[in-house]
Amino acid sequence: QRSDTFKVAGCGREACLICETDGRGSCSKDGVNYEISCVGCQEEDRGGRYHGESSKNGFTRGKKHLEEFDRRAESSVIWRHCRERHGGEIQDFKMNITGNYRNDAMLRQISEAVRINDTPREQLINNRTEWNYVNFPRVLVDNEDAA
Repeated sequence: QRSDTFKVAGCGREACLICETDGRGSCSKDGVNYEISCVGCQEEDRGGRYHGESSKNGFTRGKKHLEEFDRRAESSVIWRHCRERHGGEIQDFKMNITGNYRNDAMLRQISEAVRINDTPREQLINNRTEWNYVNFPRVLVDNEDAA
């Protein structure tokens, strides 16, 4: 059973990277984690995933990624992926919302760091500087010594 039987598929806005690529998640909620994936790399099981977070909504963040890509800006992770992995050939990309953290910026940033950390490095589109953006300590608890 659907909670909203009359919900329209997609937001209808032009240049919505989530809705135009049949991505998952709401493009209108603020405070999101998201993933942009290269469709060609995903089909060939080569990864091609970018994990990001934003206090803005998915539509706004996706539109910014598209604008940077259209300008072929050096800051564009999508354009860099096309250059480095596909010889400059334009690829199709898909954007999914992977989490909503509207009122919890720290949890949003930690969740992004965990997703980056859990993705094999050869499959990441993220810059190397983002790989350990939020470096959190690893702790092993031995329950046998607790008494």
